Parts: sequence; C-alpha cells; structure tokens
Amino acid sequence: MEKRIIWTRIAINHLDHIHEYIFNTSKSQFIADKLINKIYNSVNILRHNYEIYRSDIYKSLNDGNYRAYEIFHYRISYKVSNDTIFIISVRHTSMNPREY
Repeated sequence: MEKRIIWTRIAINHLDHIHEYIFNTSKSQFIADKLINKIYNSVNILRHNYEIYRSDIYKSLNDGNYRAYEIFHYRISYKVSNDTIFIISVRHTSMNPREY
C-alpha cells in the first residue's frame, strides 16, 4: 500500500536553513538547489518501503514507528502512521541530536 508523505513545517524550515547555508558557503544556487532536491526526493522510496530504514535511536519511547536514515551527511527522521509518513526533521549529522 502506498503511503502519503507529508513534510512537517519544522522539516521544511530545516531544508530552508540547509539551502541558505549551502548557498552562502558555496556561492552557488545550483549546488544548493541540487542538494535540497536530492534530500527532498530521497524520501520517495518511503512511499512503498517505509520499513527499509532502522528505528530512530534518538526517539525516546519509540514503538518502531519513528525511523531515520542518512543522505549526504544529513539525517532524515520520519514517523510512519496508518496511511501517512511524516517527515519530522532534517539535520546535519555533526549536530548533537535532541531527544524528542
């Protein structure tokens, strides 16, 4: 069964900050756009294979519905519900994670 993907406001804000940082660092709109597009598009596999990644070890009291994966040194955390996948956060792996 295909699930819907919803990006939370927090996750979208994270993408905006990542884009701004990459743009300011590289001085290239193309590079910043390309990275954000690759991160954004990487979640499409979750529609059909949401269990492909491990449970999120930083989620306290995780019942297995919170999962995470990494791409280009960015960690994408998501929650699986009945028919929807919520993208919760996108952060650089060098950042200290917060338990949630």
